[in-house]
Amino acid sequence: MRRVYVARHPTEAHFLKGLLASQGIEAEIRAEALFSARGELPVTSDTCPSVWVLDDSQLEELEPQFTECWRCGTARQNNE
Repeated sequence: MRRVYVARHPTEAHFLKGLLASQGIEAEIRAEALFSARGELPVTSDTCPSVWVLDDSQLEELEPQFTECWRCGTARQNNE
């Protein structure tokens, strides 16, 4: 199981989970309940809703030359 996305809002996480399900990829959302504690907890990748693919064999690996997001420029994390 691997985290594939950190969402800004639970709705965004559920949208992505639905997209994955439409392709036959099982996923789950974690830390969704922590969204209601915003303001009391720091906003980090551990406290935001995140989407996790259950079966690692369904992951697509990115080639090493892609080091940042083409859309927002965020640097790739070492574990992804």
